[in-house]
Amino acid sequence: MRPPWLGHSRDEAELEALQTDIMRFMAILGLCLAAIFSLVQGAAQEQAAAERATAEQTTVAVEPAPPAPKRMPAMAQNAPQTGFTLEFSSVRALEVLLQAGKVQLYARQGDQFWSVDADGVAVAAQAPSSYYQMHTATVPTRLRGSVPGNAIGTVIIWGVTLPTEAIGQIQRLITGRKGGNLLIAHDGTVALDSGVLSSHTGTNQGEY
Repeated sequence: MRPPWLGHSRDEAELEALQTDIMRFMAILGLCLAAIFSLVQGAAQEQAAAERATAEQTTVAVEPAPPAPKRMPAMAQNAPQTGFTLEFSSVRALEVLLQAGKVQLYARQGDQFWSVDADGVAVAAQAPSSYYQMHTATVPTRLRGSVPGNAIGTVIIWGVTLPTEAIGQIQRLITGRKGGNLLIAHDGTVALDSGVLSSHTGTNQGEY
């Protein structure tokens, strides 16, 4: 054994240098492996996110289209009325029934529906199972302006859902008749006007 005051030999110095190089190499190798693992993990997360986005887009693509409103075939002018139209007897009748919750007013833009209350507040809503389309001009102006994005040139379709009592009255009134104008009063009752069409707040009714 060499005394410490005599210093290290050349071989010992080279061995220590080799050990230092090995330790540095192991440290660099560890850093490289950590970086590779991080890259692989990030790529896996990106691929999983892309697969989820693709699955979500596919789900939306196969969703059923919103229900089409019930409509009334167009009638020639000065011809006897065949079929039925459905209207509210007045704007006030519509507002009263909205406030009482007996009818629900909807606005549709593309596949998006809004439910509009009597105060003109519109909230996004699910498409109703069925509804009766209204002429846009017959919807009160203050309610028409409630739909988000209702700008000039935007096509908004308006419609209402009716209570089962009103639908039952309609079925009884049309039985055995060829046509006429059905009027919904503020209390929800329905009457038949077999004369010409009125200028009240109206809806288009499909085949009964």
